[in-house]
Amino acid sequence: MLNRDIRVDLHIHSKASKYKESTDADGRSIVDESDSDHLDVLFRGLEKHGINLISITDHNRFDVDLYRAVNQMIASGRGGSVQAALPGIEFDVEFQPCHPQAHVIAIFDASEWNDDCDKWENDYRKIGEAIENNKLEDPEGKYTQSEFEAILKAIGKNVILIAHQHQSLTSTNVKKRSLSSATDDAEDLVRFKYIDALEYTSSKVEGILLSDLATLDVSTSTIVGSDCHTWSAYPKHDRGARERESFFSTIRALPTFKGLLMALTSPRTRFQQPDRPVNSSFLDHFTVNGVEVDLSPGINAIIGENGAGKSSLLEMMMTGGKQSQSHVKKLQQDNRIDMPKTLSGGDNVLYVRQNDLERRYWNKGGMFEESQYPQVDNSAFERKMRAWSASVKGAVKRHIQSKTLADRLATTSYVIKPQLEAGTYYPHIAKSEGFERVENPHKARLENINNALDILNSEMGSGYYKDDSQEKADLQTAISALCRISEVISSRSQRATKISEARNAVSLAISKYNSSIQPLQTAKDREKTDYQRKKSAVLDAVVEEARNACKPPVNIVPISLPAGAGTSENPSRGFKFVSTAAYSDNSEIAETFLAENMNVRFQTLEDVLKIQSTQEIEAAIPRRRQGDWEARWDSMVENFISDEEKMSRFIKGNSDRRVGNTLGEQSLTYYEYCSYQGSGIDVFVIDQPEDHISNARISKRLIGFFNRMRRDKQVILVTHSPLLVVNQDVDNVVCLKTEAGKMSVKSGCLEYGDILQEISQQMDGGTEAIKRRLRVYGEAV
Repeated sequence: MLNRDIRVDLHIHSKASKYKESTDADGRSIVDESDSDHLDVLFRGLEKHGINLISITDHNRFDVDLYRAVNQMIASGRGGSVQAALPGIEFDVEFQPCHPQAHVIAIFDASEWNDDCDKWENDYRKIGEAIENNKLEDPEGKYTQSEFEAILKAIGKNVILIAHQHQSLTSTNVKKRSLSSATDDAEDLVRFKYIDALEYTSSKVEGILLSDLATLDVSTSTIVGSDCHTWSAYPKHDRGARERESFFSTIRALPTFKGLLMALTSPRTRFQQPDRPVNSSFLDHFTVNGVEVDLSPGINAIIGENGAGKSSLLEMMMTGGKQSQSHVKKLQQDNRIDMPKTLSGGDNVLYVRQNDLERRYWNKGGMFEESQYPQVDNSAFERKMRAWSASVKGAVKRHIQSKTLADRLATTSYVIKPQLEAGTYYPHIAKSEGFERVENPHKARLENINNALDILNSEMGSGYYKDDSQEKADLQTAISALCRISEVISSRSQRATKISEARNAVSLAISKYNSSIQPLQTAKDREKTDYQRKKSAVLDAVVEEARNACKPPVNIVPISLPAGAGTSENPSRGFKFVSTAAYSDNSEIAETFLAENMNVRFQTLEDVLKIQSTQEIEAAIPRRRQGDWEARWDSMVENFISDEEKMSRFIKGNSDRRVGNTLGEQSLTYYEYCSYQGSGIDVFVIDQPEDHISNARISKRLIGFFNRMRRDKQVILVTHSPLLVVNQDVDNVVCLKTEAGKMSVKSGCLEYGDILQEISQQMDGGTEAIKRRLRVYGEAV
């Protein structure tokens, strides 16, 4: 498991490099005292700076005896901070004729001293013999690329190649020993992993190289070493040299060839990593059959074949098994699985069960909680829709009234008879039709003004506006103006109401009086009364027609909504959670309403406004419910409003582009959102996050999201995807096996023990993922 860093210096020289170094007048060289007799001097310098992994990389030489002495010191506990030494050589290589040679450090995968001394001897002697058989004597000598590759082939070990690069990869300047000066194909050698890492000499050069690699979209490591020749001056090159600002690299890896290879193939997760936080929410271990299994505060991947108990283990972590299904409880009991704490019970732990996101997607239309999406204010739409509806109804009623009045005027008449003009003993009182009806157009206007006042008064009381601000003064001015308007309109409305009430009282009195005199009338009186009634009917028809003709036409109120109406956005962690009503992208709301609700021949506003009779309007509106045409119309309007206010919810990315249209895309968006800091999540537990996500997107996106999480969150995932284990470069792999109900566990980082072998055996595609990740010069590890 990876929880701490090691310091690495792979560029240290010894006396074996003497043939390349110049001597002083006394024949002394800067490497004369850098030999096995002075290893204690070197190790004191290394311990002073906390160096943990080294390599003695001499110029085109390999001193087996020196390496034996180094390993003996480390094994005896006299190595100080140094935990391991890897075999290496610094080669002079001519990659292209007529170009200066480059320095290339080769680090070999040889047997470890503590595992098998005899095998160690065999491997190291094979390296030494390959060099002796192709020994350079001339200090300016170099190997051609083919000679260099032949030596590597003769050694027959996996090897990491680190090329010196003291300037930009694209620079045309000639710098001695730099890869870019040695060949025109430097970029390709890096891009296609011939060269595994680039060695820089200063932070400035490191920054330049990192920029180059980002431009090339190549994930290649940059590394630094001391290039120390005089051990007593470590970490300086020699006693007279200045100390470099950087002379070691910090990586998160085991101090082995495999650990180094893991670090070089995943620089973003292994180099210069911040300290992991100590968080009481994290689960640091569990036990299976009495064996304690450690968990990393970073990314933990639980792998195993189907039925091994991976998902059940997550359930135990979350609930302690107390609320689990019977098979989970049995597995826990049979294997004495103990969790020192449970992860459930707090908002800082997020648990995504297998298929949980899929269920949310299909059942709820999205994976995020509804509280993430803002409410939409539909009041403007409702107001505009109802105002339009009222105006259309008013226009239709006006047209029906006009036609009715015109027909009435054409069919109403009386013959003037002077002998019937005289009054009766009991006079009959005639009243015009609609005498009681008094229109009150002020009522609706007053309601709108008072609604506006309520809104402004609520705004004034919000506490947003400062007491002496111009905004508050302007708001008070608007309120005062509306109050005055309200008073004027209220007076008009009250007057209309009183006139209506008075007329109703008079009408009732007239009806009662006319009824009371009927028994007292003579035949002649009744003839005169009938004559007066016909005469009044003609007068009423003329007056009503004249009054109707003087009314202004009914204006159809347009449904014009401001830009953005029906949509609301909630920005959060680089995303926008968007709620949008159906009407938000409909610029022809009225046309849609008529087309969807009216009967054929009446599905445009023009057709509706041609209606001139009650029979026509009754035929125009479907009889989906009981009631007259107005009731059915109002019902259609309210149902339409309800339908148009149905919400769609989606997410926008930084570019304002809609994301997460498919199940896989929304899953990626969900994980990306959770990966950002500030989510309030400390522990992220996921069962098979790769579901419905392509391998390409796992590699390009999902791995990046989890890598972001590892800095401040504990991630525990169950996965069948080798990409999320190998390419993800997880900090800890928990390998489960269950046979006959008994569970066994192996755990550790990728380079630990036979973890890679477990991945290869238990995961489909595991072997291929490992080969792609760990491809070096020679065979894959």
